[in-house]
Amino acid sequence: MMQSLTSQMIDGVFPTKAKAVGELSKLCAQSSDKAAIYDKTGRAIAVGDVLKVYHFTAALRRKKHYMYKQVVANDNFRDGTPVLRVSHLDLSGDGYTLICDGSHLADYEIVQSIDCKHEDRPRPTAAP
Repeated sequence: MMQSLTSQMIDGVFPTKAKAVGELSKLCAQSSDKAAIYDKTGRAIAVGDVLKVYHFTAALRRKKHYMYKQVVANDNFRDGTPVLRVSHLDLSGDGYTLICDGSHLADYEIVQSIDCKHEDRPRPTAAP
């Protein structure tokens, strides 16, 4: 289901998937030049990433539940603050924004990337 939604989003914007991967790779490179936002493993979140987001812990048996989201756009607020637009992976078109302020999101983890290279992304070094 998730892959078919991703394919529908790509097919709606780009005529071929090869061109889509190339364009999204350029967007990822551009997003690394701006302020970034990081998942719990320290990898920068970029356009095209599928994110696993902690939702709640069930009362019975303490099972953790997660939601899956996809980063669909790299944008700016009117004042120039860089943000990422995140889709709920449904057909409503609703979503939310993540402000790229260099923070680490403890409840977010990148599980898939459009170019399958999210594990090779550099992690920021700790401040001395």
